[in-house]
Amino acid sequence: MKKLFTFLTAMLVALAVNAKVVNITPDGSVDLRHAVRDQASSGDTIVLADGTYTQGSNYTIFDKNLVVKAADGAAPIVKFTVPAQISSGARAEFIGIKFDMENLHGQSWYEHLIYSTDATEGNVLVFDGCEFYNDTLNNSVIYCSSSNKLDSIIVTNCKFYDIMKSCIFVESTSFKGLHISNSTFYNISTNTKSYWAGPIDIRATAAELRVDYCTFYNVIPMNTDYAAIGKSNYTISNGIVSNCIFMLPTSTDGVRAIRDVASASNCLTFNYVKDAGGIYSSVSQSNCIKGQDPLFADAANGDYTLGEGSPALTAATDGGAIGDPRWWPAAEEPEVLTLYLKLSSDWAGWPAKYAIYYFDETTNGWSDFMTAVPEEENIYVGTIPAEYADDKIIFVRLNGEATEVNWDNKWSQTVNLTIPEDNDFFTVTSGGTGSECNGVWSKYGEEYVPVLENGFYLVGSFNSVDAWSVGDLDAAKKFTVNPSDENEYSIVADLAIGDKFKAVYVENDAITTWYPDGVNNEYVVTAWTAGEKTIFFRPTYHDAWSGHFYIAPNEPVVTYSGNIAIEGKAVKAIVNGQLLITRDGKTFNVLGAEVK
Repeated sequence: MKKLFTFLTAMLVALAVNAKVVNITPDGSVDLRHAVRDQASSGDTIVLADGTYTQGSNYTIFDKNLVVKAADGAAPIVKFTVPAQISSGARAEFIGIKFDMENLHGQSWYEHLIYSTDATEGNVLVFDGCEFYNDTLNNSVIYCSSSNKLDSIIVTNCKFYDIMKSCIFVESTSFKGLHISNSTFYNISTNTKSYWAGPIDIRATAAELRVDYCTFYNVIPMNTDYAAIGKSNYTISNGIVSNCIFMLPTSTDGVRAIRDVASASNCLTFNYVKDAGGIYSSVSQSNCIKGQDPLFADAANGDYTLGEGSPALTAATDGGAIGDPRWWPAAEEPEVLTLYLKLSSDWAGWPAKYAIYYFDETTNGWSDFMTAVPEEENIYVGTIPAEYADDKIIFVRLNGEATEVNWDNKWSQTVNLTIPEDNDFFTVTSGGTGSECNGVWSKYGEEYVPVLENGFYLVGSFNSVDAWSVGDLDAAKKFTVNPSDENEYSIVADLAIGDKFKAVYVENDAITTWYPDGVNNEYVVTAWTAGEKTIFFRPTYHDAWSGHFYIAPNEPVVTYSGNIAIEGKAVKAIVNGQLLITRDGKTFNVLGAEVK
């Protein structure tokens, strides 16, 4: 919809390398005419500050390639007293300018805003984001007579309104093309003026005419020889009108929207009676809608927003809306959930990228690459659709050279995660650079206060209940360090035959390490170790225990066991199921209390 056609694209020449900017203000000593004539060279840009520019009785002549544009955030108004002229093969481009024609009185019958005065080919006019209004004269806003040369006119994102003559009138047979897109025409009537011209009247039959995605309201041509677009006896064989809306305030006979072009497609006409819908019978028609109200929000007051249920909302070939896009209802922004990721040292240790994979039972998707949070160290942010807030996500660490977000570029990933209510900040705490990494949720921007103390905890299946996650832990399942050996821990548990358990290290409410590591290697309770027992645990594999755990047997042991390690002068023994440590003739339990 926004593509320029071949001949127009060729006209969009680049500015010269040495181009400069000429800034002017409405109260300055230099007006637009003098800036064009005396200060600007071909390729320069003239920038207008906010305000009204009243141009006097002398012509402003564009005889060089210039851009005249509004300053950022400004909406300057230009009020010509006499027409502006384009000549000498020049290209004039106007961006963001409002043309108020209230003071325009013309010269002889040349009562135009801008017209071509040169018999040399090459003149080009470009209007982007401009407005034309307040006209009461006989002739045209933009005009090229049969004796003058104007190669092409490009109009995009513009408005023409409250005009009592034609908007664009070209008689020159050498004219090459007119392209109008994303523009609105309203309250335009040529039926009270003596000079015959239609609202858009191109009489160069070999020209390329494209009118695309435009809205026309209350645009009334002089008589049935004319239409909003086109005139009888000037069939433009390369003329295409598409994706446009034409509406009259009331049902009107004898008025056409389109005539004497090659084709019209995806157009809507309403209140046109002539030709059973306002499109001349010789025009090839495709997917045009006639007689259906476009449901403008408030057309009488200049609001042509398409209302709910408008047939124009789905009339385009792709099922989208037609007419000037400025009047399309604002698309509802999809609700998103913002999530933050804090990298572990391993995840941050390599040049990598990060993304979020989200999924439910039937659908899934990927976020874009997450972006680094400014002024934060190793914290990234990304968004997913808010509808997945109650489903699952996976944070994925990707190859730093990846250009696409997908599993093929994965380096590491977290486990399947659910997002706790009121939490949005996930800190990776385990797993290194491998898969199935774990971590902890918190609230971004708030200091996290762990529920559990950091340390070693007992997890497992007790009494046929699986309790393997951090959510199943509490302070009662925390191992206690043995006072006489900081590398050994213990906990009292009531064990049943068939129970399975492991020890885990918890940091910031997240399980970071499992003992033993891996799966299918839990400690299984047998009849010999069942009952209320003390479980002894070492994070480092203990050769004397053949593992990480030792459980006291049921029967008292009063002699030293071959399974018990002897370290220096301290001797450990199991007596009546309790680990005792003897040193220098005194005996202590695991809590350091002396046993008599």
